[in-house]
Amino acid sequence: MSRRAWGITAAATAAMTLSYLDRQALSALAPTITADLKLTNTQYGWLGSAFSVAYLLAGPAAASLCDRLGARRALLLGVLAWSAAAAAHSLAVGFGSFLALRLLLGAVEAPSLPAGAQTVQAVLVPADRARGMALLFAGMSVGSALAPPIAIGVAGLTSWRVSFLALALIALVWVPIWQRATAGGALPHVVPERRADWKIVLRDPMMLRGLVGLAAIIPVSTFTLQWGAKFFAAQHVGKAAYATYLLASGIAYDVGAVAFGDLASRRARRVGTAPHRLLLGLSTAFAAAGVAGMALGDTEPMIVAALIVCSVGRGGYTAIVNADTLARLPNEWIATGAALIASAQSAIILAINPLIGASVDASGSYVPSLLAIAAFAVVPFTAWAMWRAAPSRD
Repeated sequence: MSRRAWGITAAATAAMTLSYLDRQALSALAPTITADLKLTNTQYGWLGSAFSVAYLLAGPAAASLCDRLGARRALLLGVLAWSAAAAAHSLAVGFGSFLALRLLLGAVEAPSLPAGAQTVQAVLVPADRARGMALLFAGMSVGSALAPPIAIGVAGLTSWRVSFLALALIALVWVPIWQRATAGGALPHVVPERRADWKIVLRDPMMLRGLVGLAAIIPVSTFTLQWGAKFFAAQHVGKAAYATYLLASGIAYDVGAVAFGDLASRRARRVGTAPHRLLLGLSTAFAAAGVAGMALGDTEPMIVAALIVCSVGRGGYTAIVNADTLARLPNEWIATGAALIASAQSAIILAINPLIGASVDASGSYVPSLLAIAAFAVVPFTAWAMWRAAPSRD
């Protein structure tokens, strides 16, 4: 595969990084913002769900936008729109305004994964797409990892409001890189003869199988990404320390995504599209054991080690289950399939965020939520592993 194709994939990955920088700024600054604006844990949970409900509802429109405009223009417009929405967070004055801004950000970030998946599908050969999808999800994790040190660092020097502006302005560096990488028809826009009907895609057995499998890891990712800073603050860990721990978690996620994605691609070259049950089982075990370790660890090093193990597992799981699902769909379904994956993720986050917040408010502890998340992960993975997989339609 040409060096330019991987360059385009890397540029799309950078867009995923930008999307998570902007969406994770609130999570990174949660202890400061909730104290400043006097928000309860339940209200904070609803802020996470507001983003998710908008992301969920905007999914079908985002897929249609990607099909109409092509990944090149859709991703460019998306980055500009969500950067502006993220910058507007600096103007929030309370729960209501934050809620409205999270809804806006969720809606305009909806094209990110469909456009990224379309890019991977367009420029990489089938055997390399697991690696390409792993790179996309690693890019998301880079954004999640970098958001805490950047946001907390800027807030320490100025204020949390300036942090939102600083993170949003980083997009100005990406725009010319994307334009140059995709110039000259390097990322072709192939208009589907017939646009995919999301209801038909959703009923496809392989799409349903992928969504069931995805349900195992989303609660794990929801806790580590959206509640990690508040969890460490509750353990009386300083801001600089937990920013470092969350950065390490993001790096561990990338290691897991790239390593497991590479193993999946190597396996695909040998045996084709047979399901990756062993690899997915290993990543499930890492993620679940890590979450349980965070609940039961009684020292800071033990909790951080558990977080790292969990992050390696969720990185590998996310890369494999998404690459496997999209590999089994027709090319013209890719944008819609990726949008459905993102929407399903949002639906689960929408449901679980207020539950975590209410559990913490009621019990005064994160342990019940963590143990429940660890136990639940085994159920969807088992269903995925037992579901008979059909050959790829590529």
